[in-house]
Amino acid sequence: MAADGHLDRDATECVQAAAGHQARPRPQTAPAGMTDREVEVLRLAATGLTTAQIARRLVISPKTADTHIQHIYAKIGCSTRGAAVLFALRHNLVG
Repeated sequence: MAADGHLDRDATECVQAAAGHQARPRPQTAPAGMTDREVEVLRLAATGLTTAQIARRLVISPKTADTHIQHIYAKIGCSTRGAAVLFALRHNLVG
């Protein structure tokens, strides 16, 4: 469930470690220091979803979705959704 974004990955790993499970190696970090959630938001934006649609898909408020988008823009050095989509494509973030 953590891999699908339904549970916080860090919290899940802490619970598993407390239960005696070995930690699995984390995948490579996202480019530009983006968080997993920001990558998820960028992927959805790259599919053409609006901010409101992204919010509904992730069960977050539109304001939170927009905040993620603004953080993405700041981290990758752009100010438009089109440029962010190009960044996602160049970094193989879109499947």
